Amino acid sequence: MKNKSIQEVFATDITVPELKGKNMQALVPRNMAEPLTLDENFDEISTFMDKAFTNAATGKKDIHSALREAQGAADQALAQAAAQ
Repeated sequence: MKNKSIQEVFATDITVPELKGKNMQALVPRNMAEPLTLDENFDEISTFMDKAFTNAATGKKDIHSALREAQGAADQALAQAAAQ
């Protein structure tokens, strides 16, 4: 999407009648964000979130408790990683 020629032809062949005549170029950002880089702690923190989701989805914990525990575990893991 950084390529200007691609941006210019974006959605020019619209087949959805409700979108005809709409400013589809408004959907193309003027400035693209830099790609997100994940650090080595991402996988560990994502496991905390997965566990929270599973606990909430299966009814083992309410969503607030599950997310609070995931945040606590993630904060602790990040603090330990920062201390090393």
